[in-house]
Amino acid sequence: MTRHIFRLGMVLALWLGLALPGLAAAADARQTTRAWQERRLFEPSEGQLAQEQRGQVFIYDGLDSGKVQQAMDEQFDRIENMMFTRIHHLPPTATGPVMVEDDGCD
Repeated sequence: MTRHIFRLGMVLALWLGLALPGLAAAADARQTTRAWQERRLFEPSEGQLAQEQRGQVFIYDGLDSGKVQQAMDEQFDRIENMMFTRIHHLPPTATGPVMVEDDGCD
């Protein structure tokens, strides 16, 4: 019995050792993407502004609702060139899961 528990523990440790770096990398990628989108949203380059002047719409995905509201307030003249999907709404008491707005786009 002890041998089986030991083997199960080893398998679990191996699985975690393989899975955790991948999960961390995915979290880092999401954070990097979010930071890039926020820079484009609040500090667009001249080229990005030129694209918007030509009518390009940029789709911002997975931003926090506070950032979306800030963009609506501070970047009002650019709103027609923005689309927001899967907006993250933080829980009011900072406990509980983040609610992701279902925009119906698949």
